[in-house]
Amino acid sequence: MSLEELEERSSACPSASEEVKSKLELQLAIFREAKRIKGRQKAFRIAAPVCTAFALGLAALLLLWQDSPKDSFSRPEDAYAALQNTLNYMGAKMDKGLSMAKDGESKMAKPIDIIELIRDYQVSQGAQISK
Repeated sequence: MSLEELEERSSACPSASEEVKSKLELQLAIFREAKRIKGRQKAFRIAAPVCTAFALGLAALLLLWQDSPKDSFSRPEDAYAALQNTLNYMGAKMDKGLSMAKDGESKMAKPIDIIELIRDYQVSQGAQISK
């Protein structure tokens, strides 16, 4: 096919309406934004393990750098009493933490229920839900 015939066919094709053009531009903008966000996710996937490894290495270095503890009890009964006090203290703190976690669990159930209701409503309206 010659160049002239191609020009004739292209001029014979109807041009896209302004509405179609605006929808196409919107879709392209959405695609570009999704691509930009995906690039950030890739950076986070790389940065998160590196930061974690750095933090663990720093913690290990600090733990190894400390002097070893010295035995400060002359009698085993005193050491046992100190250990028992420490374990009681830790148990009380863990109980408090568990009760706070249970309170948080009941409070988080409400937003999750709301999200599920919205999603169910959108599905009933025929909307497409993206995850």
